Amino acid sequence: MRGWVAVALPWLVACGRIAFGELAPSGDGAPPGGDGASPDMTVDAFVPPSRVQCGKPNVRVTTSGNARSPRLVANGGGFGLAWVDTAGTTRFRRMDASGAPVGGEVVISGAAGETAVPALAFVLDGYTILWAEGQNPSVRFARLDAAGVPIGQSLRVSPQATARVDAITLAFTGGQYGFTWIGDGVLSFGRLDLAGAVLGTAPITGSVLAAPAGNLVWNGSSFELAHTINAVQGCPDNQWKVAVTAISEAGGVGAPQVVDSWAKLGFILCGEHRSVRVAQAGAGYGIVFERDENQSIAGTFAILDANGAKQGSNLAIGPATRLPDVASSGTDFGVVWIDGAELVFARRGFGGTVVEPEFKVNDVAASVESPAILWTGDSYALAWEDTRDGSGGEIYFALACP
Repeated sequence: MRGWVAVALPWLVACGRIAFGELAPSGDGAPPGGDGASPDMTVDAFVPPSRVQCGKPNVRVTTSGNARSPRLVANGGGFGLAWVDTAGTTRFRRMDASGAPVGGEVVISGAAGETAVPALAFVLDGYTILWAEGQNPSVRFARLDAAGVPIGQSLRVSPQATARVDAITLAFTGGQYGFTWIGDGVLSFGRLDLAGAVLGTAPITGSVLAAPAGNLVWNGSSFELAHTINAVQGCPDNQWKVAVTAISEAGGVGAPQVVDSWAKLGFILCGEHRSVRVAQAGAGYGIVFERDENQSIAGTFAILDANGAKQGSNLAIGPATRLPDVASSGTDFGVVWIDGAELVFARRGFGGTVVEPEFKVNDVAASVESPAILWTGDSYALAWEDTRDGSGGEIYFALACP
């Protein structure tokens, strides 16, 4: 495991509260500011004996095998989990507060053929799920009740693609849904009413959100989408770019705000980032992404103001870091990432203090992929793909120490 690199994130010291949320505004928070100090973010590798069992036990949630790409939500007393298998079947399962499965696996998709990561939300005392289905796939919408039982029929909410649908995201305003998807290489945004009826769709030109990770948040007045710059444009300045784009409640798409860029290798297309995640951070946002420069992948974290402009310097989570995800408790950050065969978690205070030294979460050596993290109100919850069972991959769950 590798530690965080010391960088300058000046305004974090001044923030009294930064709260991340993917589906609803997280409350008030201090705007960017500060005195220009450069907090030390270097990690102490020593893990106190009392914390060795953090993230243990690992709880196996799925049983059907070949499970990929978990999406985890809290439901007030436990969790809901959606995932897709290698045959393209989307499934759902509930869990109690410890992560133990409640009830059986619910098959959501009616036809295999697409393996896009699903999107999941817990709203209106039930679950909303989006997924891709079919050989000529489209995005479909369904509601599940609090027990995970489907309500009515699913609805098609995007045009059919000729080749592939990918990178589905979902956010809820309290009165409607916003969602994004890539169909045949075109990134689009759509709005749905509470019953899943389409209120409007529009392409987001000049950008692409690469699979398997990216997300959309609602900040109380507009949506914010994390994405990468479009490979179709040929990357004319020879730069990789990570950006965020504001989208109004009525669906008006703003200009992309570039967060970071770096020289690309000649044989790699722009926009091929494998992980971009944004979260509301009080008056601004936090974003994590993979920065792949000179064939060296490093997970990267940055703070954005309310307009999506980066504040201070990047925080490199560590070399050889893949697929980072981030959440906040309101008093610190929780970050999860993959380092080789290890799933690694750490907590850091806004000033860079070590709230929780990084530690390995998976308790059995195995291939791990696609971590997800959220704050439950008491602790951070984690879900990830894990091959320890020899079934082609199952989804595992753990709670970090409170």
